[in-house]
Amino acid sequence: MENLPSISDMTLGDILFANALSPLWPLVIARPLKLFPKTLGLTPGVEGVPSREYMVRVLSDYPTHQAMLRALTGDHFASFVNHVRGKHRISPTTLKAIAGRFGSNVGPNEIAAMVHGSSNGPLLPALLSLCGLFEAVPNLFFAKVVKAGIPCPHCGGNLIDDRDVWWTKQPLTLPKPTYDLVERMLGAILVGTGFYAYFKNVDREAFLDHIVQLAEPSKHPFGNWIENVKQSRGAASYFDLCTASADGTLLPFDENRLSKWASGGELLPLALGGRLIAGLPDAPALELDLYAARAIAFVLDLVIAATPGATAPKRKTAQDKIFRRLRTLHDHAILFIRAAQKKAQERATGQPVVS
Repeated sequence: MENLPSISDMTLGDILFANALSPLWPLVIARPLKLFPKTLGLTPGVEGVPSREYMVRVLSDYPTHQAMLRALTGDHFASFVNHVRGKHRISPTTLKAIAGRFGSNVGPNEIAAMVHGSSNGPLLPALLSLCGLFEAVPNLFFAKVVKAGIPCPHCGGNLIDDRDVWWTKQPLTLPKPTYDLVERMLGAILVGTGFYAYFKNVDREAFLDHIVQLAEPSKHPFGNWIENVKQSRGAASYFDLCTASADGTLLPFDENRLSKWASGGELLPLALGGRLIAGLPDAPALELDLYAARAIAFVLDLVIAATPGATAPKRKTAQDKIFRRLRTLHDHAILFIRAAQKKAQERATGQPVVS
């Protein structure tokens, strides 16, 4: 384990062009995950390297990338599997038909190039890697920020590199491989939403604070997201929210199903969440919020599943720890952004800026 490279030592080129996603540490879960039961590919009590399918599940309504490919290729799925695993060559006609299922930007040549010849392992490793980029690229920036750091004016230490110290002081302990993965996901959530705020030219500090509130433990992350939708719609209750979407279309679920999602009883599907916010002026921001809520829900599932002991921690207890850590990382990010802005202003004016 000590020989695995740190993501802070990698470059964006390593990730994008060398398919060098930051490695995952072997970890142990004490019990199955609730909303993401098979996502990590781990058996309780048995140490193993987590599967990268967790990003597929966070980013889509498919449980695995193979399920996504099955839905995409339809009745050509068996031919596609035999093709990419190198079991037999498929005809140009079938190759063209499969390419048609992938959309206009994918042609027969691209499908032909998907052959890897491995009879085991992921069906299409490139797709897993693509989904992994949504965690790896933001996490790279997060790790670089932490490594660059903010020097303490008194001791010179890095004020924002507190991961191990913070996690080892918590009353609800987690093994290092687990809190490393949690930290990666939380960092990716903040950086990813920070990118969105930057490109949309909205107040980054306010938007990051808004994302942190999705983890507030009085409600499950899905409950917090649904409350945001209620406020946007001006709905007084779940019943009012379910009568129809803002664009007037009928919704295929009732307030009981909405309540189950809000409590964390079921994984909130992206497609149905999209139906709920259709027609709202802030639908794009709420859609991003839903992805963030699903990522936080995955982290919550992981913390509950991986906490050692015979009894699982309560949802609120586990979520409170996630909320506090996300708040701490948020504060670190704001501190870094303000320090960077101060340096940029000093370079531009040639004059020191008094904080």
